[in-house]
Amino acid sequence: MNAATNIFNMKMDALMPERPFLSAIFFGLWLSLVTLSVSLIFAAIAEYFPGLSIDSSYTSGLEKLNYIDLFVICVLVGPLLETLVLQLFLIEVVRKFTASKYSAIVLSAAAFGLGHYYHGGLSKSIPTFMTGLIFAYGYSQVRTKGIFTSYTVTGVAHVMHNFIALFVLAPIFDH
Repeated sequence: MNAATNIFNMKMDALMPERPFLSAIFFGLWLSLVTLSVSLIFAAIAEYFPGLSIDSSYTSGLEKLNYIDLFVICVLVGPLLETLVLQLFLIEVVRKFTASKYSAIVLSAAAFGLGHYYHGGLSKSIPTFMTGLIFAYGYSQVRTKGIFTSYTVTGVAHVMHNFIALFVLAPIFDH
């Protein structure tokens, strides 16, 4: 069993002992690194499949935004609203009607991936589905600590994912 699996399988009491909010922030930061890794692996694989490689449609419209607008819309407001609707709301509603945590995770990830299809087609919806699985799983794993803690974990992960992708990785890979 690898380290990532071990962390996901640990009891949340061990991960978030006395300060759940601070632990939620750190767990969210860790999740953002996992989701970025998944996105980078997909981007590398997609280069070998016509129609899946990331092209200019992946960031269509973003080049028109200045850095402040890009930060506010794509790093703060967008991820926090998406987390609210696609993880917190959707997972909580699905869990009310079904006992399956995993069906809620998959449905949340599918909605997350479909929500990103418009700006990039499959090249964007497939990796966002996969990162959506990680966000939703992280949300569900911490749910016993409360909705606010779960939202914090997922929100921090999503915010940091977008920040690193847009302000660190995009300038490096922009050609």
